[in-house]
Amino acid sequence: EASWQNPDVMYAVYYTAWFGSKKVYKTVNGGTTWTDVTPPSALFGTANRWSPLDIAVRRDDENHIWPVRTMQSSSYANLDGVKTYYSAKGGTTWTNITTPTLDGEYLTNVEYQRGTDAVYLGTRRAVYYRNSSMSDWQLFNNSLPASIFSVTLLIDYRQRKIRSATERSVWQCDLYEPPQTVAAISA
Repeated sequence: EASWQNPDVMYAVYYTAWFGSKKVYKTVNGGTTWTDVTPPSALFGTANRWSPLDIAVRRDDENHIWPVRTMQSSSYANLDGVKTYYSAKGGTTWTNITTPTLDGEYLTNVEYQRGTDAVYLGTRRAVYYRNSSMSDWQLFNNSLPASIFSVTLLIDYRQRKIRSATERSVWQCDLYEPPQTVAAISA
């Protein structure tokens, strides 16, 4: 994920082997050098460090990032209590934002909503939503199927819709909250 405000700042998830530890790396110079900003083991947990990650970056401030652990199969532990994280300081400090609401859920992807401080989580069963004023994740299936495997979440800002691509089709509904208009100036 790259910052919209400063394209020299990028985050990447890296691993050397499928069952190897997954790491979050950050560059502030367009990829010349990279720094490991993975949440510490004390917060991230030591079990299943090999679980894949997806990451979202706030578009107007590249220091706000949300990595989530995305187990690809329900035959593995579902990582209750250690699934979703947030940093407002570019990965120098972390907060575990997993709550019991996500227990039993297998996360598949995360999408930041531009013009807000909110993210959507896709899971193997549903979609969840949370912004900074909320203390917990909220089930978000307004006009979405009650049980659906979300493969990818994408936001259509012009129509103010979120789309969830699934294993069967694509579903869309209104965003939880409308985004603030963000002007993009070009020469």
